[in-house]
Amino acid sequence: MRQPRDDEEFGPQAAMEFLRRYKLPRIPADELTPKVCAAISKLAQQIHDAETQLHGSQELLDKVRDELVDSERQRHEQKALVDTDPMTGLKNRRAFDEALQGILSRRTRNDEYPPVTVVLFDIDNFKAINSMYSHAGGDAVIRGVADAIKGSVRKSDFVARLSEGADEYAVVMYSTSTAKAERSAEKVRDAIAAKPFIYKSKSPPQTIHIPATVTYGSHQITADDTPESIIHALSEDMLRHKAHRHPAPSRDASAKDGVDGNRR
Repeated sequence: MRQPRDDEEFGPQAAMEFLRRYKLPRIPADELTPKVCAAISKLAQQIHDAETQLHGSQELLDKVRDELVDSERQRHEQKALVDTDPMTGLKNRRAFDEALQGILSRRTRNDEYPPVTVVLFDIDNFKAINSMYSHAGGDAVIRGVADAIKGSVRKSDFVARLSEGADEYAVVMYSTSTAKAERSAEKVRDAIAAKPFIYKSKSPPQTIHIPATVTYGSHQITADDTPESIIHALSEDMLRHKAHRHPAPSRDASAKDGVDGNRR
C-alpha cells in the first residue's frame, strides 16, 4: 500500500484499503470522518515506517550472514593451507599433532572408544636416492610415495607427511587394530616396491625409473599415551623393522630399469 505524501489527503477510500490490507476491523464509510481518517493515516505511517526499518534490518542481517559465511570459508581455506604439505598435498605435522590430540582427548572421555592405530612409513636409504638421482629425483620419489600411500589406504584414514624435507609419513587408521593396520601397511609397502617412480630429467632429457622401498612401524593408541609416547613407540617399532629393510638401490640396478627405452 502506497503511503500518501504529506500534502495528499488520506481519505475514506485509502482508510478502507488500509483496514482491509491489515485485516483490521472495518469502519462504516459514514463513520470515516476527517478526524478518523487522520488517525488511521497516522497509524498507517507508523506501520509503514516500521516495515521500512524491518526491511532495512533484514538487509543488514543478510549482509552480516553473508560476511560470516565468507569469513568462515576463508578461515577453512587458510587452515587447509596451514595444515597441508605443499609438495605432496598431504596433511602436515601440525595437522597430525592436532589429530593425535583429538584422539587422546576423546579416548580419555570414552573408555569404549574404538581402536586407533598409527603407522609410520620411512623411505629406505633416501639420502642415497637423493645423492644418486639428485634432489629433483628425490622429490619425485617423495611425491610418488605419498600418492602410493594415499591410494592404498582407506579414504577415512588420515595421511600426513611429517615434515618438509623429510621422508617420513604417518597414517592414522581409525577403528583399526594393530594386526589390521599392519596388513594395510604391508599392502602399501608391496605397492611401492613393485613399481619404480618416474622422474623426467631435463638435462639431459630422459625418463628415469627410480626404485624405492619403505619400512613401517605401527602402534595402537592406548589410554595412557601422549603424542610423545606415540612417536617414541612408532620409532622403536620402525627400528625393529629396519633390521630387515631392503638394500639401498645401486647404480647397476638403476641402469637396468633406469633410462627410458626398455621399461615404462
